[in-house]
Amino acid sequence: MNLKQAGGVNMETSEMHHIYDPINEVRYLDSQCEKDVSLSKSEQKQKMAIEELISTERGYVTSLQLCANDIRNNLKLKQLPDLDVERTFSNIDEVLEVSTRLLRNLEDTVPH
Repeated sequence: MNLKQAGGVNMETSEMHHIYDPINEVRYLDSQCEKDVSLSKSEQKQKMAIEELISTERGYVTSLQLCANDIRNNLKLKQLPDLDVERTFSNIDEVLEVSTRLLRNLEDTVPH
């Protein structure tokens, strides 16, 4: 599945898409499963569930990237006295790494 068609994030370029793209993705996924008549109803539901899991994880990775890069850096620049930015974001890089790896593994399980 093409990441751009799915409305997600291209992990190689960290390209972000419009906030409503996940809605379009669900429609896209529904139409893809309906077209695959070789699958039983049960298999279609399973395929949709897996693709929804991938979509959700992709959105989570996008949010983590936003927090890890933009928000954390902007807060550092503001130098707010009552906010310990390093402590607040202490685990985000590790969480982002694990979530990105999980997303890639999930995407690798889906036949193209």
